Amino acid sequence: MADSVISVQYLKDFVCSQINDDEKWAFNKKLLRAMGLFAGSIVLMRNYGNVHAKPKAFSLIARVESIYKRAARVNSRTTLM
Repeated sequence: MADSVISVQYLKDFVCSQINDDEKWAFNKKLLRAMGLFAGSIVLMRNYGNVHAKPKAFSLIARVESIYKRAARVNSRTTLM
């Protein structure tokens, strides 16, 4: 039981030393911001990645191309008959 009290106190002292020292806090702030941005981008891509992967402009171009191909097949069938 005494070991856990020492480790909790050590953890509290470590956190206070990281926050109260200006140089350490500046580095930790940059590190936390970078980690938050990285984690946020992962969450964003997991939730909305399918929307980002297929923009509407590309799907519209694909639809127009399929219409032209279909029209070309119909025209080639009608000319052969």
